[in-house]
Amino acid sequence: MAIFSVLSYIGSLVYYIHGIIRIDSPGLSRVTGSNYLGSCFAFVIANLCLSVHRLFYTLLPLKSPFILTTTVERICIASIILFYIVFIATTMSPLASVEFCPAHFFFRYDRTTSLMNLLVNNMIGVVNVTTYTIMFATLFVKGSLTFRRNSEIRMTAQAALVSACELAFFLYWSCTPKAELSWRYALDSYTVLIFYDVLILPYVIFNRTVRTEMKNLFCKQKSRTSTVSFLDQSRIYEEQKVGPGYVSKCVSKLNYPGDII
Repeated sequence: MAIFSVLSYIGSLVYYIHGIIRIDSPGLSRVTGSNYLGSCFAFVIANLCLSVHRLFYTLLPLKSPFILTTTVERICIASIILFYIVFIATTMSPLASVEFCPAHFFFRYDRTTSLMNLLVNNMIGVVNVTTYTIMFATLFVKGSLTFRRNSEIRMTAQAALVSACELAFFLYWSCTPKAELSWRYALDSYTVLIFYDVLILPYVIFNRTVRTEMKNLFCKQKSRTSTVSFLDQSRIYEEQKVGPGYVSKCVSKLNYPGDII
């Protein structure tokens, strides 16, 4: 999901620059259009697979490890990547086209890609919301969800916020009338970028594990930088104190103890 989000952001940066500069390049318009829908569709399919994975572990907690094996996960990941590649190749050909219109910041679809877009919208608004509703109803009926612990409250708030945002995007994309206005076309493109952020932010806000991993990642990089800087300063101080030749010999002896200097 993160990879396809990055691909979408890179493509968005390219077509925004394309729209501002107004470069006359049909090939670039088709490439950005294919990446725009391809990364979006692949992201939604990956999110759907994640929802189904959670649903399996909720309904069948004992059998799920034997059903959702590592092989199944690899097949799912490979299938999503293959879908992205095939979609890009198809939309780059005359079979189905997605082109970016720099004059209106708008993507023109043909009939095939419009039907796929409608299908993906239903995945976002109907399938995911229904899946999370079944999950929480099952946990509540089994007594596993009591809302007495902070972890349960955070998990419920995180999933409820994601489901509500997905439903809101689905209603906007599917039910609002399509006005022939330039700002409306641009707004539709911006909502897709906001959609990626909305799905990630609840994990950062409510999920303590994600926050801890992010802190460890950045703190680890900072500590490595500080250690390297401290060692460099120590070596410079020793060279100034006893001379650079002595320090070089010491370092050489430490690295190659069998050599005769």
